[in-house]
Amino acid sequence: MLEKFTGESRMWILLMVATALLATLLVVTQDLRQAEAGNQLFSPLPCSKGQLKTGCIAQQGVDKEIRFIIDSDEVNSNAPLDYRVQLKGFEADKVEIDLQGKDMYMGELRMKLERGEDGFYRGRGQLPACTTEEMTWRATVWIAQSGEEPTGSWFDFDAK
Repeated sequence: MLEKFTGESRMWILLMVATALLATLLVVTQDLRQAEAGNQLFSPLPCSKGQLKTGCIAQQGVDKEIRFIIDSDEVNSNAPLDYRVQLKGFEADKVEIDLQGKDMYMGELRMKLERGEDGFYRGRGQLPACTTEEMTWRATVWIAQSGEEPTGSWFDFDAK
């Protein structure tokens, strides 16, 4: 198949293939290093827009669960949103949410949630305005426990 290409074209094709293999190797190595470090993320279950009010769930095994809730009536950019996280099967010393645009870089917004007497972790924040009609955001919930590596999960949601 390479006979069709000139020497210079073959070199570029081989260079692109080698680059793709190297990039794949780097990604796999990074994933393995994170897994070895104990930085295991919970697997999120599918979550629709209507579920945000009752809670999107991520599970690890059968006994540990993270529930991510947006208590606001509408999920809009440039308006205050009330976030709530509930943990089942384990406790946390610190819970933070890291918000990032999923398909468009909008900066990084990180907020610490405060634990209430009811066991829920709460915080309030505002997404920056976007020029598109609707944007998908990724909320990564980070959980710190003393003596252990941070864990957490991610939840994708749309905001107008």
